[in-house]
Parts: sequence; structure tokens; C-alpha cells
Amino acid sequence: MTTVQGLAAAVQGIEAVAGGLVGVRSLQEHAERLSGAHAEGAAAEHPPAGAAATAAGAGSAEVTPG
Repeated sequence: MTTVQGLAAAVQGIEAVAGGLVGVRSLQEHAERLSGAHAEGAAAEHPPAGAAATAAGAGSAEVTPG
């Protein structure tokens, strides 16, 4: 990761917080949403970023958009 990439990530995070686009949900709730999206076929080809990380951290809370 470069400094420019870090800056871009920070700006995106600040914009999300300022726009009210950040929420908190448990990993179980997040997994349910992902399962529902896959069942409908909407996200089968393009899973959300971080979907693999969700399985690795089961049982903890995560801050997610939406």
C-alpha cells in the first residue's frame, strides 16, 4: 500500500462517516445479508469486498457501510 492509497482510503472513510453511510452490525447479521444476496443471485458473480474476511472473524462486530 502506498501513501496515496492510504490517503484515498482515509478520504473514503471520512466521506462515508460524514454522509451517514456507516453502520454497525454483527458478523452474523452481515453473513445473513450476504447469504440472502447470493440466494437471489444478485451478488453471486461479484461478492462484496471483505466477504472472505467475514468468515475469518466470526463472532466479532464489524463496522460496515449501509
